[in-house]
Amino acid sequence: MKRILILIVVSILVATSAEAQRIKRSTQKEYNNFNWYLLRQGDYQGAEIEKGVPIIPLEMQYSKITYFNDKYFFAEKGRNSCIYDKNGTPVLSDIYDFKHILGGYFYAKNGRENCIYNKECKPIIGNLPDDFEDCEYFRGLIIFKTNGYYTVYDTNAHLVIPTDRKYVKIIAYREYDREFLKVYTKFDWNSFSTNICGICNTNGDVVISPERGYNDIEIYSTKRFYSARTGELMYRDKKTKTESGYEGSELFYYSVRKDWKYGLCDINGNEYIAPEYDSRVEYVGNTFVYRENNYATTHYLGLKLSDDGQIISDEDKPFGGIEERNYQYYSQTTNSISTPTSTSTSPKASQSSSSKPKTQQNNPSSPSETTSIETTTKKNNNPKYKPSRSPIQLVPPNTGTKCGCCNGSGTSQCWQCKGNGKIRKSGINKDGKQVFYYDKCNICNAKGTIKCTCCRGVGTR
Repeated sequence: MKRILILIVVSILVATSAEAQRIKRSTQKEYNNFNWYLLRQGDYQGAEIEKGVPIIPLEMQYSKITYFNDKYFFAEKGRNSCIYDKNGTPVLSDIYDFKHILGGYFYAKNGRENCIYNKECKPIIGNLPDDFEDCEYFRGLIIFKTNGYYTVYDTNAHLVIPTDRKYVKIIAYREYDREFLKVYTKFDWNSFSTNICGICNTNGDVVISPERGYNDIEIYSTKRFYSARTGELMYRDKKTKTESGYEGSELFYYSVRKDWKYGLCDINGNEYIAPEYDSRVEYVGNTFVYRENNYATTHYLGLKLSDDGQIISDEDKPFGGIEERNYQYYSQTTNSISTPTSTSTSPKASQSSSSKPKTQQNNPSSPSETTSIETTTKKNNNPKYKPSRSPIQLVPPNTGTKCGCCNGSGTSQCWQCKGNGKIRKSGINKDGKQVFYYDKCNICNAKGTIKCTCCRGVGTR
């Protein structure tokens, strides 16, 4: 019995040894139709382009082999790692801590020197400190962190942003075909409301200094926007691919935020509106506005963009103008009252209806005593426009009837935060992982309630 057990154990050991000595070959297909073979024998790897003709033999005892930059192989073996070309010729020897960077650049240590290499394996930035980290490539720029602060070089090894500016974080952006760097002197992934940031262009010039104390800065276009639902870049007007009511070239501006108040800067960084509004300043209808009450009320700021992108005064829509959107309407066809959300009235129409006597205002059933309005703005812009339904007539909002939406309180639960005052957001932490956090609701300003859109906060309709 013992002899049988010994024979079984010996046969297993022989089979295991034979399996360990057997060479496994797997095809590696690259995106450019270049195929090569990865060889495995036990814990070691090799590479060959033609079967039976290894360019990196298994006898070199490399633990891992990867293909990069469409022309090189990185063979890993502790501090004796090596980079080979397609012919098997060593290009860089005795390197370690290899880290690939986007754009074909990579970082590696060679002896005591830390370097960043270009696509041809030539060192372009050397003598980096040991605490070198967070290296990334962005359209001709190499951004990395040393000694707690960020530095930016171009691919020709020219210094773009020095370390002595003491930026603790630099995030590169490309939005609306424009490239810029958002620089921070104070940064926390978990609390964006306390960050201090500015804007630099790709030449390193300061456009908006962090010394202004802005917590956040965003760039906006007059013709395009990012859909919050899909995250895609879309045109505001799908038919003409222009901003509705706006003609001319695409222009840009910055929306700035400080202590949850919003302001405005032009594309050159000049501040035209200090952060003092509760909602974001937007470019709507060829003029700058800010909106509140769930977009029910639009306030004109008396500013617009010129053809060359400069912010100038708007004489057609001066500062202080207000437009209300949530009126009730009476339809002659259905003989009923409805509240469309997309229909807007001009301040003149609002004033003309409010100037009528109370007896005339409280009689919605008489079409001759109500004020006719246009259902859409297309009628003003297109003389050939024909409405698809009967004219809708304006009824003053307050008829003394208790509002059924808010039960007479004049307030309703915020539709975005569901009454919590906070909304869940996501971001990327310093390790590159997605994190979730709660931030202040920008619709209700963390109150949890908003003005009722049916009665506009009055409590009666």
